[in-house]
Amino acid sequence: METKWTQLWLEYKKSKDKKNTGLVKTVSIKGFDEGNRVLASGLHELRTGISAMLGISVSIGAEAETGVQIIKVQSMQPESYRITGKEQGVLIEASDEKGALYGIFHMLRVIAMEKPLQEISVTCEP
Repeated sequence: METKWTQLWLEYKKSKDKKNTGLVKTVSIKGFDEGNRVLASGLHELRTGISAMLGISVSIGAEAETGVQIIKVQSMQPESYRITGKEQGVLIEASDEKGALYGIFHMLRVIAMEKPLQEISVTCEP
């Protein structure tokens, strides 16, 4: 019997509810090195997850007031993150690249559960 490989918890299923689509079309990054392997991995997963769940392409570019904003806040604890939903998008504040990665995965989990990103307000300090 052949065993079929799956993505386990990273398996993204197409979302029936598209209300989050307009909030995640663009991603801006401030204070982080996009070449960092941890952040690059998070951005790759963000693109993969949003494409699979919402059927759209994500544009990662210059600082913007809309879409997903990932901002480094050095005063936060290591590996921590805060996610705040806004009318125009989502703000992910993180202490470091690991915190940004964890915040990205948390946001993807909210999309997978088909909950509105505008209502998210969470802080995680491991």
